[in-house]
Amino acid sequence: MADFSIKHVLKSQLNDDGLSVQELLELLDREDDLIKALLKALKIDKLEKDFINITGARKLVEIQKGINERFYKEDLISSLNDIDVHNDEDFILQFNNLSENEYFTELGMTSLEAKTKYSSKSDFFSWLYGMDKYASELMKNELSDILLYNLELLKQKEKGKENRKYRILHDLHNDDLFVRAIISLSRYNNYDNNVTIVIALLTLHSRMKELGVTYSLNRIEYNESYIRIFVEEDNKRELKGLGYIKNIIEVSNDEVKREALKFDAISNIEFVDSEKKLQEIIIQPLGSRPKIKSNILAIAHSTTPQTFVEKLVEIENSAKIHDDLFNLISEIAKITNPLQIIHLVRKKVDAARNEGFKKYKHNVQKMLDNHTVTNMIQLLSLFKKMDLLTENDIEASEYIRFIIYESLIERK
Repeated sequence: MADFSIKHVLKSQLNDDGLSVQELLELLDREDDLIKALLKALKIDKLEKDFINITGARKLVEIQKGINERFYKEDLISSLNDIDVHNDEDFILQFNNLSENEYFTELGMTSLEAKTKYSSKSDFFSWLYGMDKYASELMKNELSDILLYNLELLKQKEKGKENRKYRILHDLHNDDLFVRAIISLSRYNNYDNNVTIVIALLTLHSRMKELGVTYSLNRIEYNESYIRIFVEEDNKRELKGLGYIKNIIEVSNDEVKREALKFDAISNIEFVDSEKKLQEIIIQPLGSRPKIKSNILAIAHSTTPQTFVEKLVEIENSAKIHDDLFNLISEIAKITNPLQIIHLVRKKVDAARNEGFKKYKHNVQKMLDNHTVTNMIQLLSLFKKMDLLTENDIEASEYIRFIIYESLIERK
């Protein structure tokens, strides 16, 4: 069975010297029309002989090559009329018409069954006149027969003839099939994690050449369809009495959800805990109205290759955002009563309604009850433990970072 949990590669494992641009480009199918257009817009012929001196870059590419070897991703177009639903131990979509799909017909398949992963089950039903909550309640109460009857009725209407595009993951190791997501039929360019890695490393490489800044990978968080790359600058600034602040550029992509590519300016507080261990916690402006916006640039799946490349110049926004964030974080050196911050954290945790955070809420509450905080180092250590508790869950970890930012920086 495929493991879809988030995996982490820490800085200690990211110690190679980088790789050549030619090796990096091995991630891409250069016969693909979209990739051809993207590389042309990048003027790749001027970069192909370069070496990318970003520590950890080779490890990042090796990880992605491993994912490519294990998972094949195919977009299957199907109408509701050609789909059957099974709700046994897993919720399964059975696709009964593969005649127009080259990949599956070459495998000799006339139909396939695929387990739903991530939000694909709710997305499947939400498109059917907002049936997702209704469907969830029926399945939870073992009333799937009513749900299936509803689906059969819908197949008799025009909705049953409408096509949708399903992202199918083929686990080549175990020969398992999964529905990863449902994507746009017309406004979707497949800017996947291979593209994300290539664009990120080439963009940062060009910036290193222009400005003389040095980048290295701080950590990587990933699974088969999601990636978050944390790239740190070589310089760091003092956080009075507590440690240092480092500039981090976070590059992320979810392949089918959110933007196709995001660059965000965040910071790490580097400090030594009471056990003399070096620790880092991420500070990222989050929430509905943070004092500063952390996004450097964002590129949607609908963006054309030319516009995609033109937007990369917005990487220049990172310097000002990092300066503004440094000034905000520096204010925490003035905190004299960390218990006031704990009070804010506890209120936010107790009032949390975030679905992804719910399963961690009790353990975080216990952590707050049992952790002694009399100074800022102990407070930062507590935040680090909260972060570690949720690190394998994308939504929950982001919610923890939201709590840390609002309580520590916004203090509200």
